[in-house]
Amino acid sequence: MMIKVNLSPNRKRRKAGPSGKKKVETQVTAGSALLGVYFVGWLMVGGGLWWTLYQKQADTEAKRQEAARMKKEIKKIKEQIDEEYLQAVKARYEQLKVAIAKLEAQKRTPMFVMDELMNVLTQGKLPDIDEEQQRKVTTADPDAELNPMWDASSVWVTEMNESGNVVEMEGGARDASDLSEFLKRLRASSRFAGVSHPKYKLVEEKGTSTKKVRRFIAFNLTLRVTHWD
Repeated sequence: MMIKVNLSPNRKRRKAGPSGKKKVETQVTAGSALLGVYFVGWLMVGGGLWWTLYQKQADTEAKRQEAARMKKEIKKIKEQIDEEYLQAVKARYEQLKVAIAKLEAQKRTPMFVMDELMNVLTQGKLPDIDEEQQRKVTTADPDAELNPMWDASSVWVTEMNESGNVVEMEGGARDASDLSEFLKRLRASSRFAGVSHPKYKLVEEKGTSTKKVRRFIAFNLTLRVTHWD
């Protein structure tokens, strides 16, 4: 009878032995670690992406706020520039108004007023009148009718002072009737308006050579010039 001795390792035992179990446990632990590494890696990648996106959003918001602030600053500067420009234009306009007024004052001359006054004080001439208006005046007051044959040498003007459109006039008249005709002519002129009632007084002057006394009426009145040309 022969006895067989099996010197090879026990397969069943090797499979179920401690070394096999240990090998399986080692493989499971390595897989879990690998998954953990992947998970941590994905967390880091995701966190990095989130942080990058957050930074971009923060930068975008900061730039948006900066743009809004700059827009407000630009608007404020533009308003200041516009205000300064308007003030400069207004100042220039006022300067031009003053310059034009000075030019008009220099251009305006009493020549036309003097011409009209010569018509008033010349026998056979009449002032520049509005005939329709004068007709109404004389219809309402027959004493307002002008005398074309009036001796105008009986009234004289010694001084005229202008202030704006108002002229102050001083002079003398031979008597009250001559002063009255002079006033009627001034009031009939379309170049004059607002002829005041004259202040007057009787004056007596003695001649230096003949010792003859000269009597006349000194008067002072104001009138407004309606147009200068």
